[in-house]
Amino acid sequence: MNFIKNLNFLLQLLRYTSSGFSLCKIYQLLELKKLNISDEIIEFGSNNYDESLIKFTKKKIIKYFFQ
Repeated sequence: MNFIKNLNFLLQLLRYTSSGFSLCKIYQLLELKKLNISDEIIEFGSNNYDESLIKFTKKKIIKYFFQ
């Protein structure tokens, strides 16, 4: 089981690296995918959804606020 989990992690690293993401950004994305957000959310540092990391979360978000 641990082998499959490690292999999946490696494949995700390769996929995001080929998309141009840095290793730091990849770890952020993988941690964001673990979150289950179901309310309002505010994100600092971006001003639209296309640049946001919110799109990588499991979401049922009612409202997005960008600051």
